[in-house]
Amino acid sequence: MGNKIYFYTIDCPACNVLEQKLIRKNVEFEKVNDLSILREKGLEVFPVLEVENKMLSYSEAIKWVNSL
Repeated sequence: MGNKIYFYTIDCPACNVLEQKLIRKNVEFEKVNDLSILREKGLEVFPVLEVENKMLSYSEAIKWVNSL
């Protein structure tokens, strides 16, 4: 994986599930929970995973992680 992966979170239950899945799959990611950055990105629903400049919703992110 050449591009950096960003994990946008507000530490909600779904966020925690996705984070644990990422950790179990040994995915390197940068956790972003700074509210000013989240607002700047226009994010309103969490968690969001940014992979290769594509924003993945929770269900898309879970599918992506499970495919690894």
